[in-house]
Amino acid sequence: MRTSTARGNGWRCPQCGDETSRDESGQGYVRHLRNAGCTFEKGLRDGVVAVSPAATPGIAASANVRGGQGQETDVLGQWVTEYVNSATSLRGYEVFYDHGDSREPNVVAIKGFYGSQVTSLNRLADVDLMVVAPNQRVLLLVEVEERGSSPKKIIGDAVTIMMCNRFAVRQSGVQRYFEIAEASRLVVSGVMPAQGHRLDKVEGVIVPRFRQLSGFSDGIDSANIEFVFEPSISQTVDRLKSIIRDALPA
Repeated sequence: MRTSTARGNGWRCPQCGDETSRDESGQGYVRHLRNAGCTFEKGLRDGVVAVSPAATPGIAASANVRGGQGQETDVLGQWVTEYVNSATSLRGYEVFYDHGDSREPNVVAIKGFYGSQVTSLNRLADVDLMVVAPNQRVLLLVEVEERGSSPKKIIGDAVTIMMCNRFAVRQSGVQRYFEIAEASRLVVSGVMPAQGHRLDKVEGVIVPRFRQLSGFSDGIDSANIEFVFEPSISQTVDRLKSIIRDALPA
């Protein structure tokens, strides 16, 4: 598959949804990580592309190209990782996030599913960021839509994540599993104009209706779902940082 296609789709195949490699060598093509049989753009490639941006002070350069979809999720993931690792009170907590430098051990696909073990059949949702407690329980899940979000997309994100009873990440070839807890929280976030019908629909219709959902006994409680939308992605990320600080133990 072409690098430009995969990068524009958050390093996933638009046809089958499988995660792709990040083309760190800049050869213009990527491969599927699990579904090698997918034929979407098979054999196609871009010209040689630049994938190693100049380093930002204090942050290692990422294989995720600055300016592309996922860049702010990458920045947020790095910030949360550093915040957790530097806090003595959070020793044993772990952070996982997608859309970052795949060479980092905690930059992984976060797979939400229903069942005891994840498969392509029961995989329901991929989440952008996850914080887990030392007891392997999910503390916080964050979904970030960096581009303009429609109410339909917001509902879809929240419902599919609610349907999951476990989450998994693969590290060093081993699948690790994490359970939902009574206090597990989900934040669905993105970009939306401060004025207009879309934001009114989220705040006046979608959020109140979600509060009325009974949910699933082994899923995230609808009362623990929060929707965060700002006019720009940088404003959204700033709000997410505040929410995450408040959600983590002092």
